[in-house]
Amino acid sequence: MSIRALSFAAFLSAALIAGARAEKGPEADPALYLSAFNSMCREKFPDVDAAARNAMANGWNETTPRLISGNAPAQMPRVFIKDNLMLTMTKGSSIDYSATCQITGSARTSLSGGDVAAIVSPALGMGEPQLGPGNPKQSDFARWTQSGGITVEAGVAVYNKRVRTISISIRKAR
Repeated sequence: MSIRALSFAAFLSAALIAGARAEKGPEADPALYLSAFNSMCREKFPDVDAAARNAMANGWNETTPRLISGNAPAQMPRVFIKDNLMLTMTKGSSIDYSATCQITGSARTSLSGGDVAAIVSPALGMGEPQLGPGNPKQSDFARWTQSGGITVEAGVAVYNKRVRTISISIRKAR
């Protein structure tokens, strides 16, 4: 199962856990996502075991992801929930990536991927990103590439053509 499909399955699982609160909830705050990303993903990456210990020490609740459809990956991601945010980590379960760490949430956003990139970019300090397509009806991510096979993607994920949420991830290529 691809990392995108795995992320999608994990997001849907968290959305079910979070319930229908997002239907009329407040606009997603990119600063909250960025803060969680920096402290939970970026700080310990690519050591996802250390990131998981850090998450538990900081009050994130681990939950068991449910596979929505398809075949189960060799290793299911570790999923944590806190303050309507979801932290997902994988290690060694992808052909392309040896480790991933991602922050998503249940709050909707009207921001574009470029808007999120403009907010996230100064905090990353990784230079100018490669911007996504900018189509509001599709997932739209900016990508930063760092030496050593590290990439960061930040932007807006679109599910079922209508749910738009902020997502920030870091990956290490094999």
